[in-house]
Amino acid sequence: MSEKNFQRLSDIVGELNSFDDSEMRAEYLLETAERFKQSLPSEIAHPYPESSRVPACESGVYVFPTYTNDERMEFSFLIENPHGISAKALAVILVESLSGAKLEEIKKLKPEMVKDIFGAQLSLAKDQGLRNLIIKLVQLAKNQTATTS
Repeated sequence: MSEKNFQRLSDIVGELNSFDDSEMRAEYLLETAERFKQSLPSEIAHPYPESSRVPACESGVYVFPTYTNDERMEFSFLIENPHGISAKALAVILVESLSGAKLEEIKKLKPEMVKDIFGAQLSLAKDQGLRNLIIKLVQLAKNQTATTS
């Protein structure tokens, strides 16, 4: 990953892992989720394309990528469930640290990073949905690379 993108994500994960108790981590993630802004390209209307939906995510998350000529990917999220706090927190972290990164960098993301961000106390369903969000970003980057090759 580029130094800037990797460093920002690494700093966030490091800060989360520095908390001694789960309450501090939860408060940080709640504050992060509050910064979430629904955003989607103007040409996208409801019903949203199924190809943009994150599978098995209870929060109803959609990812909308934009690709640049220099093989970068910017992305925005729409989250249908207003109570999808964990999804909102992860979306903010990803947008603030990785939107605009090179496709090759995004393809290196690992779904296991969900545990690094949220800790081990996530329910199985929530963990799977958040991992699928990461998998969806990676898949979008791989698909774009395949179409430009």
